[in-house]
Amino acid sequence: RAPMPLASFGGSSAFLLRSRHKATKRQHARAAAGKSVLLIGSHFELSNTLLTSLFDGLCAKARLGLRCEAQWGGTHDLKSLAAYKGRKRLVWLERDSTSFLGSLRGVGKFAPGMRAVHLLWDPLSACVAQWPFTLSSNITLAELCYGLEMETLAPLYRRAKRDKARVLQLRLEELASKKSGPALWRQLFKFLNLQEKGSDLSAMATALVQRLELRGRVHNRAAPGWVRARVAQNASLLAYLKKLRRDLDFQTPKTTAAAPPF
Repeated sequence: RAPMPLASFGGSSAFLLRSRHKATKRQHARAAAGKSVLLIGSHFELSNTLLTSLFDGLCAKARLGLRCEAQWGGTHDLKSLAAYKGRKRLVWLERDSTSFLGSLRGVGKFAPGMRAVHLLWDPLSACVAQWPFTLSSNITLAELCYGLEMETLAPLYRRAKRDKARVLQLRLEELASKKSGPALWRQLFKFLNLQEKGSDLSAMATALVQRLELRGRVHNRAAPGWVRARVAQNASLLAYLKKLRRDLDFQTPKTTAAAPPF
């Protein structure tokens, strides 16, 4: 029995749509070729506040040739990269690990010059930092910690470790440290090929750490004693945080001594 003409027509329509989609993607890929993207971000708002404040200042320095996006955390895809007509390096912010990984895999495929900076934070510290939100609602500390969805960090962390040539992964605690911070800031600027003039960029970053009172906030110095006690008394939350810290290598000898105790 002969096939229905309608079915043949439908198949042809689908084929045409797929062909047009592929042609558009090829066109965008050609337009995006040679564009330079600097991807920054973190899964944690405290880290993103540091990054956006820093790069607002860096993008204001004409000699560095950076172009920050008009509104931090916008749409980041091949189409938006292809639409960019400028010559400066684009700076894009991703506010969570899933989006960061998606841009790294997607846009990074068509922008070989992409560089990325990802900031980590100890999951225990990030959990403890949620305590103020328990004071004005009926949400428990455990619910707030699970709500951060920190388990999404592991795939990005592993990908970044495999792609060290393009991704610099730093820890917020170490960037805020008086001891390790200055060297890490210099490492970051060198990785991004941002030339310093008399350590002006490192000085800017160090001043920003002080202005944001980052050292105290990173280690939750204002948190009451009951917060960590509540975490330690919740067996399932404790196990969740311990696994996260193992997955993100926060249990290495380098950081064990500095890490807050459970």
